[in-house]
Amino acid sequence: MPCKSYEDDWDRGSDERKIRELKAQCDKLARIACKAMTELEKNEVEDLLLLQDDEVRTWWKKHKEDDAREQARLAEIERKKRVRAEALARLSAEEQEVLGLTPPARPKRGRKTSAGPGSYIVKTYPDEESKDDFADE
Repeated sequence: MPCKSYEDDWDRGSDERKIRELKAQCDKLARIACKAMTELEKNEVEDLLLLQDDEVRTWWKKHKEDDAREQARLAEIERKKRVRAEALARLSAEEQEVLGLTPPARPKRGRKTSAGPGSYIVKTYPDEESKDDFADE
């Protein structure tokens, strides 16, 4: 049995596109093989295949190690996100801003008044309540 991919429609287009499509195909085939091997392990019959085929045995061993490494990497990313969020929650908004952990507070917004066709002058006020104090301007 030749067992190869008979899909050759990826053979058109740029090299970058070909590489992306081949990577996607390879990932798909790895997922299929992993699901099959995982199911064989669950049913405790994987030895029938692993004892007979060096290529499968070598691939499966490396694939499981790679999967474990990737799961550990993702778990570490999530742990760091959680630790960061917990640390930030203990800081006040001012402390976060001073440390550069949040964007600076935006300036108060004013109202726009016309200064001619297509242009505006933006008037800003110390706070929204004092707008009325400057109504005559």
